[in-house]
Order: sequence, then C-alpha cells, then structure tokens
Amino acid sequence: MSERQLICTPSFDKQLDSLSGKHPDIYAKATERLRECCKNGPAGSGHKLRRTGGLPVFKERLAIGTAGKRGGARLIYYCDREKVVALFIFVKAARADVPSKEVQIALKAANLTPVQESESRRG
Repeated sequence: MSERQLICTPSFDKQLDSLSGKHPDIYAKATERLRECCKNGPAGSGHKLRRTGGLPVFKERLAIGTAGKRGGARLIYYCDREKVVALFIFVKAARADVPSKEVQIALKAANLTPVQESESRRG
C-alpha cells in the first residue's frame, strides 16, 4: 500500500504558525504525528469523532512543553486510505474543544463529504 498524501488546510497552517511562537516544539510534534498517520493510519491513542457524517475524523493528544499529553495540544484530522487532512490544532488550556459544527464546516471547506448510505454498505 502506498503512503497517504498529507494535506494541511490553510486554517490549520495558520493555527500551527500562531501556536509555534509560544510552543516551539508543537510544529515538530504535529508534523511528526501527521507523517506517522500517512504511513500507518490513525493511532490507537486517538479517538474517532462522532457527528462527522460517517467520515473518518480523529482527535489526538500531543504532549507539548511540560504540559504532557493531557494538558497539551489537540490535533484533529481526517484520515482515509488515500489522504490525511489536517483540520485543527489547539492547546487545551486555550480552547476546551472544537464544536462538531466547526468540524463539519472545515470538512466541507476541504471538499470532504459524508459517506452516502449506499457507499457505506459496500464496505
């Protein structure tokens, strides 16, 4: 199987650039994790988000600085067999979560549409 293509949305790039000033290691950790997803798919440490229309959207914790994973950053991305699309990155202390409506808007902006009922049954 070939490696998945990595796509970072403009809003993700903007969020990452903004956080890099205060958290210098966040860029390296986020890109490393996304590259791992391109090779191996989503990690067991992340969890699949609900209310995404059946799309494979995952949220993972990233340890940054001395905060560790629990108080560190959150990475939200889409991952299928062909591509990984980075959607959001934020620091837990600054933002508790991303509402599902925002995730849906980001998916639509990235031209990712929900799985149709007939497609999901084909497996």
